Amino acid sequence: MEGEDAQSFLQGQLSNDMRKLAPERAALSSLNSPKGRVLATLIVFPTQSGYGLLIAPDIVEAMQRRLQMFVLRSKVQLIPSEEAVRGYVGDAPPGVEWQIQQGSDDLRIRAPGTPTRSWLVGGGSDAPADESAFAAADIASGLPCVGAAQSDAHIAQHLGLQHFGALSFDKGCFTGQEVIARMHYRGGIKRMPLRLTGSGAPPEPGLTLRSGDGNALAEVVNSVATSDGCEMLVVWRGLEAPEVVECDQGRFEVRAFEARDKEASPS
Repeated sequence: MEGEDAQSFLQGQLSNDMRKLAPERAALSSLNSPKGRVLATLIVFPTQSGYGLLIAPDIVEAMQRRLQMFVLRSKVQLIPSEEAVRGYVGDAPPGVEWQIQQGSDDLRIRAPGTPTRSWLVGGGSDAPADESAFAAADIASGLPCVGAAQSDAHIAQHLGLQHFGALSFDKGCFTGQEVIARMHYRGGIKRMPLRLTGSGAPPEPGLTLRSGDGNALAEVVNSVATSDGCEMLVVWRGLEAPEVVECDQGRFEVRAFEARDKEASPS
């Protein structure tokens, strides 16, 4: 996104505070519906002419159309990028999560969680990207990537976005702010993210996990095949985590999220 109004435009649309971004820091944010449901998660980083937005590939066009609806007289341009974005495990800038390392023709953004890893935007590399390992590390850290299958399905806090500093409650109004802020200040959170592992094939994102008697237990946000089965991030319908989830799709163990090297708590 480019233009002299880029910051103020994103400030009114996204859940994070664009004024707190720095050249060396990226941030997680969300684009929400007026009802406070997450339409997409975004990694936002400053560029020389505006901001870069990393979004799940299957939802880029839809989110571009949605943002364009609100441009009106704002001096901004939504320009799709042709630069490659790859995830590398074991390769990241020094420091804490979201740290940016600027290269001559690329940049690296340090991802949260362990093992150490980063997104590479632009440029090139001889190192092969391991998408499965990177996706598994996202799940292990609890980092949701909301694409088409889960768009408009969950309130931000149900996805755990507050644990990544993605929600600002003192920046002023943004789309969906009323619902998200009310849940923050008055309570009412009734769901939470869980990390599940199992021995079978990964259930597809968007699938509802149901008990044997048909009751909905959780919705799959992200999933990935691993060497010994699968891992997935789900939104659990409740605030008490079980040790095991048994459902139509199989038996899954609940695992703790990996510790993260973070700099500050959410505002």
